[in-house]
Amino acid sequence: MSGVTSRLDATSGRALLDIAISEIRRALETGDRRVDSSIVEGDELPEELVEQGAAFVSLHQESRLIGCIGSIESRRPLALDVADNALGAAFRDPRLPPLDPADFASMEVEVSVLAPLQRLNVGSYDELQATVREGVDGLLVKAGRGRATLLPSVWEQSPSVAWFLDVLWRKAGFTRGSWPRGIEVFCYTTESFIDSGPRQGLDQP
Repeated sequence: MSGVTSRLDATSGRALLDIAISEIRRALETGDRRVDSSIVEGDELPEELVEQGAAFVSLHQESRLIGCIGSIESRRPLALDVADNALGAAFRDPRLPPLDPADFASMEVEVSVLAPLQRLNVGSYDELQATVREGVDGLLVKAGRGRATLLPSVWEQSPSVAWFLDVLWRKAGFTRGSWPRGIEVFCYTTESFIDSGPRQGLDQP
């Protein structure tokens, strides 16, 4: 669960956004939705982007979510994780249709890089509610076949800790306010970088 631990500067954040945008552009223009693994070759990228890392990529169009896919645990170079999750957000989010090419030029792209997960040693729902840092923590919960996460950005829509946990519990398939047997709870923070557009449109065949 280890990964990129140092804060990323604006240059690294811009590089991650450029990777996400260019991979989506390439896929839309060529029809090839496989990640370009060569992006981590050579010396062009900042060193921290070649380290293992985990990130989410979220796409919005006029505040409407049009795709969001991410990784919780660090298993590959951060730049590659962002590239693959950008393609996932654009084309593989099971909740939403594939990206409409007409949205490309004006969509908002957000890359959220996760800090390493930290296990929370809490023994009840009420203890978790008292422990979680409102507006700061993302949470991951696992028990049996149930698993769900909410990014820290969800706090922007949340009126309370109770609301945040209720949404997380429903997403995991847990009974509201319950404490499933064997449950594991992890918290994490994110660094987010946003490209609001507009950008150059797609090349037409």
